[in-house]
Amino acid sequence: MRRIASRTFLLTFLLLVCEHANSQGLNDQVQLFQRYVEALRRQLKIPGLSVAVLKDERITWEGGFGFQDIEQRIPATADTPYPIASITKTFSSALLLRCVERGLLDLDTPIARYTSAIPEPGATVRHVFTHTSEGVPGRTFRYNGDRYASLTAVVEACSGSSIRETFREILDRAAMQDSVPGHDLEGNTAAASLFDNVTLDRYRQTLARLATPYKMDSRGRTTRASYPPKGVNASAGLISTAHDLALYDQSLSAQLFVNSATQQEAWSPGTTTAGQPIPYGLGWFVQDIQGERVVWHYGLWGESFSSLLLKVPARALTLVLLANSDGLSAKFPLAAGDVTVSPFAAAFLRIFRDTEGAQGWFVSPSVGATFATKTGFVDIDDATRNNKTVFAISGGRLTDRRVGFEGEGAWLPGFFGGDTGLVRHSRVLTITGQAILRLPRGRLFEPYGSIGGGAMFIRMEDVADVFTSSSVLKTAVAGGGVLVPGKKWTWRADLRYFRSEYAKPQPAIPVINDRSLSFWRGSVGIVFHL
Repeated sequence: MRRIASRTFLLTFLLLVCEHANSQGLNDQVQLFQRYVEALRRQLKIPGLSVAVLKDERITWEGGFGFQDIEQRIPATADTPYPIASITKTFSSALLLRCVERGLLDLDTPIARYTSAIPEPGATVRHVFTHTSEGVPGRTFRYNGDRYASLTAVVEACSGSSIRETFREILDRAAMQDSVPGHDLEGNTAAASLFDNVTLDRYRQTLARLATPYKMDSRGRTTRASYPPKGVNASAGLISTAHDLALYDQSLSAQLFVNSATQQEAWSPGTTTAGQPIPYGLGWFVQDIQGERVVWHYGLWGESFSSLLLKVPARALTLVLLANSDGLSAKFPLAAGDVTVSPFAAAFLRIFRDTEGAQGWFVSPSVGATFATKTGFVDIDDATRNNKTVFAISGGRLTDRRVGFEGEGAWLPGFFGGDTGLVRHSRVLTITGQAILRLPRGRLFEPYGSIGGGAMFIRMEDVADVFTSSSVLKTAVAGGGVLVPGKKWTWRADLRYFRSEYAKPQPAIPVINDRSLSFWRGSVGIVFHL
């Protein structure tokens, strides 16, 4: 019982130490990213910029740079409201897909059933949804926010409510208290009548804090600009903050709007009628970067506001950016479907995604079992017939994206114990060093191979001390496994083959056949990056 308690304490201690180290590494990444954001903001002359970074569904950092109002010297913060432009499309996606789940909408229904805004015969809701409705429907992708706005009629038909009211359901469900379904509630009596007085007061308070828009004049100076169109439709018009969009991201991860299978469909690239993939799913841009799915959307109100929402679902990693100029989006051809043309996105992916597990020091506790054991030593308890538990701790460094090294200590308690009870105590400890070769990454996991060697220390005591002895064996090891990114850490599963022989003549466990011990070991563990 004491041994079990001590092992539990040791494992708990190691997990806490590794979690602290992982947290510290994340803080370093945040600080580095902040420096890049501020440098890019200054170069692009963005007056105010609000940011949120999420990891594992938690807000790792949120804040602001510059000013939401230059003249009044009001700093930009995570709670500064902005028109989020086309990020609104992702909210409409949730509304439409919710209708699909409820059996109220078929995406292959002709769009003409709902609106005459799309003139092409044969165009369906799906074509508009995926920006493939222009020309011959389904043949080519061409991002067009005005056409996407025609989905407003579809949302209202399948929900039975105005789009403002359905947007409000989403905002309330995600607890987005500083978000508003449109900038025009103050002067729009019909729109205001849709909400109770308490809700209207909250919306008005948010709109009173709205960031001031700015543009660059012909001499490159920052000047005050006009607000963009203030209405709301399926394509654009929502008002929100970086903090509220972080809550929205958490709600997406928690499947508060649609189920996981439906969300994955939205985050899968569409295809043309010729079967060619396009960079857009259902309301989201979809892109594979180094074999990993990235989903995102940008927003652009020319000469006033811009925005970016980027997610790496497999890593539970998200970036939110909101700006009171068009500097986030106007200079970069994001509509073509490549988010890496944005220097903000490129910096984020490099700092948070590429370095996560790509290189650096790591530590990895694991547990496993041996099987297919063979030995030429005296085995009076017939231990080779039984699987044995293995506890291991390893650490190392990945020196670049493909290779690295790892040192491991593994403890195999009671290895020579078996059915007869003749072995009183036995212990096996392996100390090995291995080279690691990381193989091309798949969508869900990353395979690797390893080869190396070291030493095995054996101690066996039998009840009559007939064969009680100790040995040191030279050991070779080879194997492979997979790394599976999780929400809080990287999971690891591997299979290794160990073969050990006498390093030199020594008083040791007597030999029956040959001076060797071999076994296979399967194990699972957790990798923490320091």
